[in-house]
Amino acid sequence: MTDIHDYIERWHDAPPESVEASMELHDFLGMSWDEYRLWGEQPSSLRFILAARRAEQSVSEVLRQAKTVGAAARSRDSSDAERVLSWLAKRGQIEASQRNL
Repeated sequence: MTDIHDYIERWHDAPPESVEASMELHDFLGMSWDEYRLWGEQPSSLRFILAARRAEQSVSEVLRQAKTVGAAARSRDSSDAERVLSWLAKRGQIEASQRNL
């Protein structure tokens, strides 16, 4: 998580003829467009995105677990998870009913 700004700087500084320069930033960071958009609007979601990638699960599944367990993705409480789940539901990324699982 702490290295993401270094990766962004590397992407910005990439020579024009490099592979990095030909990539979209979200692809360079290894995120889907939806994950990148989520992170851009909800920076606290980055830990959940990373946890989802490690667990090979969807971000919404990791968020539901964090909300329920309160310890997933190193969350001290479920407030970050609830905030990101609400954001996903408002944008139609998940069903509102999935928020409460």
